[in-house]
This record gives sequence, C-alpha cells and structure tokens, in this order.
Amino acid sequence: RAISTQGFTVSNYLSSRAKALVATTAVAEKKKVRVLSSEESAKTSSKAQSSADSDIKNKKLFDALRHWRSEKAKEQSKPAYVILQQIALMSICNAQPTRKSDLKSLLGVGKVTIQRYGEEILEIVRKYKK
Repeated sequence: RAISTQGFTVSNYLSSRAKALVATTAVAEKKKVRVLSSEESAKTSSKAQSSADSDIKNKKLFDALRHWRSEKAKEQSKPAYVILQQIALMSICNAQPTRKSDLKSLLGVGKVTIQRYGEEILEIVRKYKK
C-alpha cells in the first residue's frame, strides 16, 4: 500500500476509494466470493435487526423510547442516532434506570445525553414501570 505524500484532497481520496473497490471486487471474483447487492445488504441488516430485537428484554419500553427519540430528532432536525444511539436504547430498556446516576453506567449514555434528556428518559421508564 502506498501512502500519498501529497496530502489530502477529495480527488485523491475518491481515486483511492475507486481503486480499493475495484481491487475488492477483483479479489472477490478470484475467490468466488459474491459481493452483496444493495437489496441483499438490506435483507442482511434486517436479519441483524431481528437479532438485536431478541436482546431487548422490554419491547414496549424500547418502542416508547424509540418513538420519543424519533420525535426529538424531528424537533431538532437531526438523525435519531444523534439523539440516542440504538445501543443506549437497549441498555436503558434492559437496566430500567430510576436515577440519573444509574444512566451514567449504561452503554451509549454520556454526560451530555444525561444533561439534555436524562429526566425525559427517566420519566418514560417510570411510566413503563407503572
């Protein structure tokens, strides 16, 4: 692999990506490995999603949190994962925290998330537990 000494340019980057794609396809053909089409890739990701669903202990809570996240994302004109990542949703559902300090220990939940959304998240969990 050659490292460019010219620095970063969009043109060099795109050229390198194109060469890598061609090389990957050539290796796949040589090894008789099939590169997935976009439709096949989508099917594979839906299988992964169903696998992730089986890791969720409280599906109703998960759905409530996902709906809340979706609404927040729309309000802020941001992608949903910026509000709260999928792994954080799963962590919250499985742990069912009751205090902000409980949120700190969960995967995917940081200080900023707790500051911005901690009370709202905890309220959703409280409603679920009732």
